[in-house]
This record gives sequence, C-alpha cells and structure tokens, in this order.
Amino acid sequence: MKTMLIIGAGPGLGFSLAKTFGRNGFRIALVSRTQEKLDQYAEQLGKMGIEAQGFAADITNKMQLIRAFQEIKNTFGTIDVMEFNPHSGNVTTTSVLETTDESALQFFNNVVIGAINTARQVVPERQNGVKGRFFLQAIFPQ
Repeated sequence: MKTMLIIGAGPGLGFSLAKTFGRNGFRIALVSRTQEKLDQYAEQLGKMGIEAQGFAADITNKMQLIRAFQEIKNTFGTIDVMEFNPHSGNVTTTSVLETTDESALQFFNNVVIGAINTARQVVPERQNGVKGRFFLQAIFPQ
C-alpha cells in the first residue's frame, strides 16, 4: 500500500487531498503542529475507511521535523507522495514598502527553510531509486 504525507495538514486543502488519496488506496500521514487536531482528522478519515495517523511537528523546528519523519517511516515505510503546504490560508500579504524585515524573515523561515528541511527528508530516497512525488505549494488566494 502506498503512503501520502501531508505537511501542513488542515481542514481545507490538506484534508481534501487526504480524502482523495485515501479513497484511492493510500495510507495518510498528517503533519502539523497540533496533535489533537491531527487525531481528529485521522479519526474522521478512519470513519471513511482510510488508514491515517497524525505526527505533530513544527516545520520551523528542524529536530521536530526529523523526528516526525522518522516516526512516519517507522509506521508506514516509504513515502510515495508528499504534499507541502504549511499555511492556513489566512496569510496577509503586504506591498514591498509595507513589508518589514521581521515579517519577511518569518515567512522565509516558514516557507523556504521549512521546504528545504522537508525535502532533505525525502530526496535521499529518490536519489537511491525510490520513486515518488513531492508537491511544494504556497498558495494565498485573495
């Protein structure tokens, strides 16, 4: 059975992808900061006949992310599809003249560094011939 990992699991896009992939035979690993919410999503998916489990980690904390990946691999094995979209959709955008160094750095640490640290957990397997997909997203609909 294949495994899909959703980084930034939430009630919108992440949960929708979990349902879609789960209904198509994938086990679902969910990652976000709050274990309680992850457990609720996993329970809802379970009621739909989808095997799912949550792994709490803050993607801005490299050690938490590494630990979560190790737990996921120990539980499910190879990650076949990974979706990275660690945003709730309520990100406020500002013009370049209104953007502060602090807000830009916070965004950079969350999106760019988080994506790099996440990719470091799956790219080595791909280099060793393991097939899979990695979807990187940062969508802010207005």
